[in-house]
Amino acid sequence: MQNDEKIFICKVSYNWYQVIKANFISNGSSYSNCWYTKMDEFNHDSDDNLTPAPGSMMLFVVERDEHQYIVGGGYYFTHIELSPDDCWYRYGVRAGYLSHDSFINRIKECQGNLNEKLSCYIATASFIFVRSQMVKVPEAFMFNLENKSRFLLDLDTPLGRYLYKVSNDRRLSIADFVATDHTWPGIYYKAVINRSYDRTSQYKTTLLSIYNRKCAVTGCTLVPALEVAHIKTMYDERYVDYDNGIILRADLHSLFSKGLMTFCYMGKNKVVVKLSNKMIEENAPYSEYEGVELKLPDDRKYWPNKEYLQWHNTIRFENWLKYGEFSLIDSLPMHPKRDLV
Repeated sequence: MQNDEKIFICKVSYNWYQVIKANFISNGSSYSNCWYTKMDEFNHDSDDNLTPAPGSMMLFVVERDEHQYIVGGGYYFTHIELSPDDCWYRYGVRAGYLSHDSFINRIKECQGNLNEKLSCYIATASFIFVRSQMVKVPEAFMFNLENKSRFLLDLDTPLGRYLYKVSNDRRLSIADFVATDHTWPGIYYKAVINRSYDRTSQYKTTLLSIYNRKCAVTGCTLVPALEVAHIKTMYDERYVDYDNGIILRADLHSLFSKGLMTFCYMGKNKVVVKLSNKMIEENAPYSEYEGVELKLPDDRKYWPNKEYLQWHNTIRFENWLKYGEFSLIDSLPMHPKRDLV
C-alpha cells in the first residue's frame, strides 16, 4: 500500500552511512539500499507495512551519543525482498558494506537467517551529508526507534516540514545544476570537467572524426546520439588524450560509465565488449553486445589505451560490487551491534 504526503524515515548504522557516503562522494548519486532482516522487522505492526508514494522523500537517520542525526536521503523507489546473495549481487556496496563477507557478517549480527529474504527499501538519487551538514533532530522531537527500523512521518507536521526544508536545502547545496536531474555527479566527474572544460567541444569534434562519426560498438552514425566516453578519469591534461576516449551511442556511454559494460583487449589486434552478468541476465536487449569487437580507428595510436582500459576493468566495471579506488571512510570504531543495518 502507498501513503502520499509522507517522509520515509529509515534507521541506518553509522557504518552503513560511512560506506554510502564514500561511494557518494567519489562516484556520485545512485541507488541506496536500506535493508532489514526478519528480526529487524519483527516489531513492526500492520500500519508500518505502508510505504510512501514513489518519489517521496526518504531520509536516513543515525543514532549516536544519545542524539539522532539525518545523514542523508533520497527518493523512495520501491520495496523488494531479496535473498542475501541476490541483495549483494544487485546492490553490492550500495547496501552499505565493503565486501560480501562483511555484508553477510552484518546480517548475522542482526540475528538474520541467511536462508530468509531481506526486506529492502530502495532510494534513488541519494544525497549524503558530511558531518558538518548533518541535521540534528531536536531533542523534543526525537524518533522512537528503540524497536523499529523505519516509519512514515507526516509531511504536513512541524517536524515534517522542518526536516523536509532543511534536508532539501542541504541537498541542493551539493547538487550540480548542470546535471539534468540536479544530483551530485561525484568527484571523479567534477575533477574531469574542471580540467577539460575549455577543450570539451574541440575534443569531441576531433574524436568524432577519428571514429568516422560512428559508435564503436553499434556502428550508429546518428551524430546527435553519439557521445564521448572517457575511459579513465584523471586530474591533469592527460585526460584529453585521444586514446582515453571512445565514441559510443548515448545509452552505451551511460552503461559504460556506470560499470555495466567494459572493453577488453583480446590479443594485440582486437578489443571486445564485456558485459556485467547483471546485464546479460536482466537486460536481454543488450546481451547481444557481449563479445562484440569494437570498430576502432585505422590509426592504432588512437586505439584505447591498454592501461586505461585495465583501470576501467578493475575500478569501474561492476563498481557496485567492490569499493572504489581510494578510501573516504573515516577511521572510527564500529557502530554498536544493537543498531540496525
